[in-house]
Amino acid sequence: MAGWVMLALQVVAGPPAPVPPRRASERPCPVAQPGEDIVVCARPNDEFRLKPLPDRFVAERTPPKAETSIAGVGRVAAEVEQGADAQGGVINRAMIRLRIPLGRAAR
Repeated sequence: MAGWVMLALQVVAGPPAPVPPRRASERPCPVAQPGEDIVVCARPNDEFRLKPLPDRFVAERTPPKAETSIAGVGRVAAEVEQGADAQGGVINRAMIRLRIPLGRAAR
């Protein structure tokens, strides 16, 4: 039974994909002459390289910060951060931070 399935898949597969034509800017591979070293040739892979960012790159907006003031005490904020444990594993944290000014009186 498996043989019939494999035969059916080969029939449906169709012809191989055509080879893309060479660009005019591509240099042909040099031919090795007797007594020379080995000649290695490959197609340029510029089409797969990342293009540089434009000069006017604008970073995405960051979400608003959840922060408020507590009258007479300071400020409280809810934040998230990412840390690592001793083995290098990622630890995601949700933090509530209370900032109390020390020293001079707050203005």
